[in-house]
Amino acid sequence: MEAAPGTGVKSVTTGGTSTASSAPAASTVQAKHGAVAGVAALIEVLQERVASENQAAIRNLVPALEKARAYRGRGGEVVRQAACRLLGCVASAESWAFKDATAVRYLQTVDECARHATDLIQVLAADALGVLSRIRLNPELCNKCIDNYLSGLKKVDETISARRGYCLCLGSMPPSKLGDRRGEVLAALCKEAQGLELPSCADQEDPTTRQYAVLALGRLCLATAVSNDELSAVVVALKACMHDYAADRRGDVGSWVREVAMEVAAALLDVQRREPIDDQPQLPDATASTQLVALMLQQAVEKIDRLRERSFGLLRTVLCTSETLLPRGKSLQLAYRRVCHSEAYDAIAISEEAGTASPANTPRGSWPPAHIDHLVSALGQPLAPAPTGENLDCFAASSSTKADRHGFVFDALVPLLAHEEYRPALVMGLVVSVGGLTEHTAKDAKRALLRHLNNRDGAANEVCNELLNTFDCAGVRDSEPEARRLLAPVLNTVGILLAQEAVPQEFARPFYDKAMRAVKTSRDIGRLRAAIAVFIGLLKWPGMVRRKSMSMLLQFLGTSFPTVRQGTAQALYIRLLEEEGDFDVSDGDEATAAFVPPPRAEAEVDGRPGVVAASALAEVLELLSVTPWGTDNDEALTSALREVYGKLHFDIPTGGRSILAPKKPKEDVMPRAAQYADLVRDNHF
Repeated sequence: MEAAPGTGVKSVTTGGTSTASSAPAASTVQAKHGAVAGVAALIEVLQERVASENQAAIRNLVPALEKARAYRGRGGEVVRQAACRLLGCVASAESWAFKDATAVRYLQTVDECARHATDLIQVLAADALGVLSRIRLNPELCNKCIDNYLSGLKKVDETISARRGYCLCLGSMPPSKLGDRRGEVLAALCKEAQGLELPSCADQEDPTTRQYAVLALGRLCLATAVSNDELSAVVVALKACMHDYAADRRGDVGSWVREVAMEVAAALLDVQRREPIDDQPQLPDATASTQLVALMLQQAVEKIDRLRERSFGLLRTVLCTSETLLPRGKSLQLAYRRVCHSEAYDAIAISEEAGTASPANTPRGSWPPAHIDHLVSALGQPLAPAPTGENLDCFAASSSTKADRHGFVFDALVPLLAHEEYRPALVMGLVVSVGGLTEHTAKDAKRALLRHLNNRDGAANEVCNELLNTFDCAGVRDSEPEARRLLAPVLNTVGILLAQEAVPQEFARPFYDKAMRAVKTSRDIGRLRAAIAVFIGLLKWPGMVRRKSMSMLLQFLGTSFPTVRQGTAQALYIRLLEEEGDFDVSDGDEATAAFVPPPRAEAEVDGRPGVVAASALAEVLELLSVTPWGTDNDEALTSALREVYGKLHFDIPTGGRSILAPKKPKEDVMPRAAQYADLVRDNHF
């Protein structure tokens, strides 16, 4: 580069052939990109050995590219990416002269690229800004950058891509350059991470922006000592992000936010277990660490394999490895490379590699979390035995080991339900897995949960109490996101426990009340189908609960949804087959004066009111099996339903959604005023 000053720059920007060199012209996008990337790579290697003439030419290369409109047309994004990387390399060459005017000009390029719709360009622009602000920018320019990004986040008409870039740029700036505005920046990022106070409300709702905001919070918070109030706000934001279950046509997009929140939480916990230093944040007490561990445990038993393995691996690394084997902030560095540069990593494999030494877990203000010995014992179990044998199929062994991870994680963590600090979070995560639709996940989670209930006295009462609390957390309206996400899995889980006889009798009435409240006004078919197993399971105990559950099942037989009718008929048929003799559907000891048995001869068996004779029960079974419950023939359904109601000694419903209930008369519709369309139609225009 010293022999021919500036010739490379001419070939890149003009596309012409240099007279001082035989270098080819950069007449194509690939050649331009390669030339700019080559200059950036040479700067990293040569540094001060680049001649001053070439330094000036290289500093002006990016403005020259923009003047030549090199970013326009097909492939212009690739050249823009190389230009951003070149900016960072030039700024990092500390031996080069660099004027404030150059910094201002570079900031214009960075700001433009930060607003770009391409994610990689935004990331490279943020990386370049990080180098610029750390080495080249004076405090005045840093404040100008902060004002620009904070005001951009408050604009009503700002684009989503620009808001993403602003969050990345705020996170890339060194905390030492933020000065007194650190609290303002952290507060803005906390709001963005939680999706609060968006200027344009739902129009600016974006999971990627929240993901970048959480990552920026972690980078700023862990790089310096923050105040107690600032750290408390960050922890609150992390907890909210752990409960981000937003979904759209792409699926569970909230998982992107939860995953990076776990990585930031793991980095924060890793700081707590190490010897405290001045520039590291310290949680107020061990309770805060326990809460973060509980939230990570919830993700470690949920239904998404990626998040489950990530959380388990991070917890295993923090709690079961020696802090001397891993550098500070490694989990946050891996998170940044994963989110921004698409570099995947295996958290469990990293914990295995670093797991040769025992953690110290020295007690200090914010460490350790509750029941650290049980956590270490659960998380520190060997993952899988090494494959042995002469004729070993390595590929099959690898696939088997990966598949065994799912069951291993549940088997290791479910016993932690014994500790009340972690039980609510674990139950909240387990119901999504046990009652979910993913077969292998539901199978492994169910097996681990039932084993825990059978092996520990009092476990059934503890888990049932938490399940009742989960109903309260979910709500009941079909429009509520938590109700849509949780109620069907919770009902499925309760139905499984009832089928396995893992629910004590004293929980029969509470579970009926919760299930009844969940389906009373719902039109969610998945929720209604999940409730069938609950009401079928509650038929186990004679008395008021059995009678009310049977009443609900009969209403499901008359609902307007064919799949619900079919599912109810099938489940009820199988359940009634188990009855060998008469079937008691009376109120039992809980009978109320309001109930009057139907005046039918079959209503009494040996003088017992409300008991269905075995012969009548057989007729009900025949009706359940031969009636086409999925048909649209209301007359056939009505006839079969009336017979079932009569043989089981239940009154015909006078309200509700059953097809037997009287229909409300339609209100008279007021005549519509004449409109322009009527005029066109009447005159045949």
